[in-house]
Amino acid sequence: PMFMYHGDADITVPYINSVNTYENFINTGTSTAIVSFTPIPFGTHATGVTPYIIDLVNKLLTFK
Repeated sequence: PMFMYHGDADITVPYINSVNTYENFINTGTSTAIVSFTPIPFGTHATGVTPYIIDLVNKLLTFK
């Protein structure tokens, strides 16, 4: 699986870049079982890191 994350308040890397990329994956036939997109509400390029790491680690631990 591929896990995408992006803070919706990020001005360093525009949030819409990830939205468009995810939509392109889905629109070209990629299953949501393969790629997921998790917006981080109010997350900036800096403040989105901690919620991203916590969520990703929790997801990865389910693969044990």
